[in-house]
Amino acid sequence: MIKVSESNLVNIDAELWKDPKFCLEVVKVNDGKALKYVNATLRKDLKFCLAAVRQNGRALKYVNANLRKNREICLVAIQQNCNVLQYVDSSLWKDSAFIYKAIELNASALKYVY
Repeated sequence: MIKVSESNLVNIDAELWKDPKFCLEVVKVNDGKALKYVNATLRKDLKFCLAAVRQNGRALKYVNANLRKNREICLVAIQQNCNVLQYVDSSLWKDSAFIYKAIELNASALKYVY
């Protein structure tokens, strides 16, 4: 699969955005941004979104809001890219164990801790 410009992602047939295998590959090569075009049902699926975030942590921005409350998926994303901390649900910011683990996984996460 080759990298596709975001303007071309919009033109991909809606049926393809329902295919988990296709979606994971597109997410992998397109910096996670492609996840915003994935079928809403898939974006609510923990297993699918965890796989997407493992391929590209930036995909966390586009997972369903309820999944951004999930410690596991958020920590996987943070391990790759601390900048995704801005997309983590605010409830996790109140969890000191979560914050400590985030910093342990990615020391750069310290810049987000006030």
